[in-house]
Amino acid sequence: MVSLALTQSRQALRSLCNYEKIKSLVFFYVLFQYLLKSHRHLRARGVQRTLSDIWQSLAKRAILIVLKLPKHRQKVKISVGMSSCQKRASPRNGF
Repeated sequence: MVSLALTQSRQALRSLCNYEKIKSLVFFYVLFQYLLKSHRHLRARGVQRTLSDIWQSLAKRAILIVLKLPKHRQKVKISVGMSSCQKRASPRNGF
């Protein structure tokens, strides 16, 4: 009875070790893919352009996060509504 419990615990430990190995392999595979993609991007565009792209991406995400806040969302709706009303009220000017 004790040997059965010991055997089962060993099997559980082996399966846990296999799970940890698989998890580590997946992590390093994903990390390698991101590094490879970053390296290709850096070689294709150069350091300055890559840093500019990163800055623009971060700024875009920050703006989108801020616009999701209820206070700012309401301001955007009001300003879009006002601009659409002004657009309808203004003459076409040949366009």
